[in-house]
Amino acid sequence: MVIPPSYAKQVAITNHSNAPIAVEAVFGSEHQAAEGHAFITDHVTIAPNATVVLGEHEYNMGTWTAVAAVHSVHATHPTSNARATWQPQVSGIVSVVHVDLGENANEMTLHQRN
Repeated sequence: MVIPPSYAKQVAITNHSNAPIAVEAVFGSEHQAAEGHAFITDHVTIAPNATVVLGEHEYNMGTWTAVAAVHSVHATHPTSNARATWQPQVSGIVSVVHVDLGENANEMTLHQRN
């Protein structure tokens, strides 16, 4: 039995904190990396109450392309350097997964919206 693919193509991150937050989004998979395709990273600073959409990356496989799915998101607090990491939990192929970024007592939080 073939298991259907489950991945997100893009991630929309909303910053609910009162500070600009540095974010790194990582795209690809362990399997693709093992085949010589490096992870793709997007770096952005998200302003308070702003939303950014990252992703929609592909690998050139010669005669075809492979989707570089959302692998993880990392956020770093601007003063404490506390770091939060999130990985998608999706069923099937999702165009955009939404993530809320927050800050509490100099700690970062990342939560997926359903």
